[in-house]
Amino acid sequence: MFTKFKDINVEEIQKEVDKYEKAANVCAINMKENPVTAVFKEKVEELTSTMPVVTYLRDDEALEERHWNEIYDTLGMTLDLQNDDFTLNSLIELNVKKDKDKLGEISLKAKKQKELETQFKKIETEWKKAPIETRKHKESPKVYFILDKNEDLYNLLE
Repeated sequence: MFTKFKDINVEEIQKEVDKYEKAANVCAINMKENPVTAVFKEKVEELTSTMPVVTYLRDDEALEERHWNEIYDTLGMTLDLQNDDFTLNSLIELNVKKDKDKLGEISLKAKKQKELETQFKKIETEWKKAPIETRKHKESPKVYFILDKNEDLYNLLE
């Protein structure tokens, strides 16, 4: 809970959270009357509901400045995720779980935009390499060029 946010390994923490969740459920069944069980279950549920937000905010490759601005607007504050004092517990204390659906939408949008940008760059690279053959149009009194045999170009279009 007090690991620096920038050092969080989401997969490892999620595995631990899953273990705690199972343990909390077992405690809730076997030790209903114990007051510690309710506190334990509440803390685990808090952690469980915050983990999706951690995943969204750790998507460094997809999130760009425009997405961060949207995140900050949603939360009503800026976050200094690189600050050594900012931890998973900081997110829990800020109650970011209340905005997890909107943050998930922003994260998904960022991923989709990143995928599109990657595809566009690939297309642009391929098109720059593709030779475009033209020939003079025969039947025109003026000089006009038309596309000629461009099998490679047609294949790129498909």
